[in-house]
Amino acid sequence: MNALIECPGRPAYAECIKIAAENTDAVQAFRGVSILITGASGMVGGALCRTLLYLNRTEKLGLRLLCPVRSDKSLQNLQGIAGREEVSVQTADLADMAGLPDKIDYIVHCASPTASAELKDRSADSLRSICFGTFGVLELARKKQPKAMVYLSSMEVYGAIDGLADEDRLGFLDLSSPRSCYPVGKRMSEAACACYAQQYGLNVCTARLSQVIGAGIKPTESRAYACFAKAALSKQDIVLKTPGTSRGNYVHISDAVRAILFLLTHGKDGKTYNVCGDGCSCTINELARNISKLLSDGESRVVHELPKDASSLPYAPPTGLIMDSSRMKQSGFRYLFTLSDMILSLGKDLSDLNDSSRKEHGE
Repeated sequence: MNALIECPGRPAYAECIKIAAENTDAVQAFRGVSILITGASGMVGGALCRTLLYLNRTEKLGLRLLCPVRSDKSLQNLQGIAGREEVSVQTADLADMAGLPDKIDYIVHCASPTASAELKDRSADSLRSICFGTFGVLELARKKQPKAMVYLSSMEVYGAIDGLADEDRLGFLDLSSPRSCYPVGKRMSEAACACYAQQYGLNVCTARLSQVIGAGIKPTESRAYACFAKAALSKQDIVLKTPGTSRGNYVHISDAVRAILFLLTHGKDGKTYNVCGDGCSCTINELARNISKLLSDGESRVVHELPKDASSLPYAPPTGLIMDSSRMKQSGFRYLFTLSDMILSLGKDLSDLNDSSRKEHGE
């Protein structure tokens, strides 16, 4: 399909947005509403905004998006979002968001530092940003009393844990490790949401996301799965800096967006929901081999280059976690995509980005 105006130059990404929009129920709940979305310049927040804008355009919903960003640098990641008549983008500190309209019907808090290098090297700043940002958004919600709020958490809150785990089972976190700033901050934020739901009657729930894969990544994305995919498309070796035995859990970008919109209308106050595709858990080694098979016909070798000092790596500690997504499914949500679908969407989108880059440089 051709790219949408929400996804200029990226037809594979446009396909993901269109599928997310056209498989979302309760669309009429968003008619004439104002929705505050933090982190619109990120992968999940950006896809959520683009899905809502597509629905607004095709269903004539008359909704408005409010998108606070940390700095003007974020605008380069808002193609197809910024500049739209129904979108208000403003630079704001999430810990103190003054000057917003009185009417906010829904809030989705996506903003958070996620880059592994930043979490390791600027751990205090990262922890402060996660916790203070969430409290700022919750305070705003307490004053505005939206119909619902969804907070985006992470599978990293589970810590060191093996086997199948539902939302109520958590493992060990090393509080002496600066890299724990991310899962600790996310745990704190989840607890804050539950407290605001209980004390202030705020209709807020948490979407505990597995790793999101699919179209829509930034061209500079450095997460492991993106590096694997870029190497496979170039028929180069896929290099692992770890033994690759740690397990990952994954969800397609379209399913992640659909899950967030589902929770805005179906989530229970103070509850946490795992968001992970059916059967979409595997080791890093298995993920790398799947990417090689699907994007290079197996031509890319999976090799290991382990550093002498593993502590120098900015990655989360190894885990054997398999996320249990029963709570979402019991609430009526159904996942549409497999892990193979995620990898193929990612590969198509990276190819689109490469084609666009070559056209820009006249190749």
